[in-house]
Amino acid sequence: MTMVQAPALELQDIVKHFPGPRRGSVVHAVNNVSLTVQAGETVALVGESGSGKTTLGRLALRLESPTSGCIMLAGQDITVLSQSQLRSLRPHMQMVFQDPWATLNPRMRIRTILEEPLKLHTRDNASQRLERIHAMANQVRLGGQLLERFPAQLSGGQLQRAALARALMTKPKLVVLDEPTSSLDLSVRAEILELLISLREQSQVSFLFITHDLGTVRLIAKRIVVLYLGAVVESGPTEEIFQSPAHPYTRALFSAQLSTDVRQRRERQILQGEIPSPVDLPSGCTFAGRCPMAQPACQAQRPVLQAHQHRQVACLRLPELVAAG
Repeated sequence: MTMVQAPALELQDIVKHFPGPRRGSVVHAVNNVSLTVQAGETVALVGESGSGKTTLGRLALRLESPTSGCIMLAGQDITVLSQSQLRSLRPHMQMVFQDPWATLNPRMRIRTILEEPLKLHTRDNASQRLERIHAMANQVRLGGQLLERFPAQLSGGQLQRAALARALMTKPKLVVLDEPTSSLDLSVRAEILELLISLREQSQVSFLFITHDLGTVRLIAKRIVVLYLGAVVESGPTEEIFQSPAHPYTRALFSAQLSTDVRQRRERQILQGEIPSPVDLPSGCTFAGRCPMAQPACQAQRPVLQAHQHRQVACLRLPELVAAG
């Protein structure tokens, strides 16, 4: 009998509120988000700045506690675990932040930075730790001579490799990557993406890849989750969404991406109006005020995710969108 492997990450109806600017008000940062990352899979989380991507990534690792909902890590419910209870699980869930300069101790050599997780979470002796450090440095293509340098002596690409190596030192099941290539130039960005693909294939680690760069998404992710104002508006296979985005917001977001084929003509869809305040969310569809297809019903009724092909879309006018192509 074949055992079914639990997803690396499963979020169920996650809600996160922060205190608002007015007394008694709240910021609706994440609104009933559900998503799954299977073992060895990369799922991309995309959307505009302020859509809740980073907050959701931090919630997935319990760096933030949800207001409501359930977080499952490899089949284990970690939603209400205390920080002391989470300590034993930290080796299995790691994060790579956008700015490696801000996350690597400038007073430590790279070798010491990579050794810290092993000291905290393993019983390896000094020689075993050193062996694992050199093996990981080779795996992320970080030359052994760089291990004795301080972060200020490394380039941006080398720093991000070091940050990635640190996250992988404890062989985690899940790594959340928060805009890991946004501060890098194009050539280094391509190298990091190639490295991530290679690491996933070698170790079967799962990635939740947070980004606004749709070009990188197509290269690395199997599935996409599109967020707007803290809620999922569309999710499904990467190629399917790239070829025929269904939700009006997804269409506008993807129309802004430049094609690598100069002969391809793409009609840019410019969104009008302002993004609603996350403190005072509208009662209906939160995208209705900017949507070119909105009707009166959209202002009154909050859409739920509906099945469409191999994906899910939250739009009251989905049947008409599908018919129109």
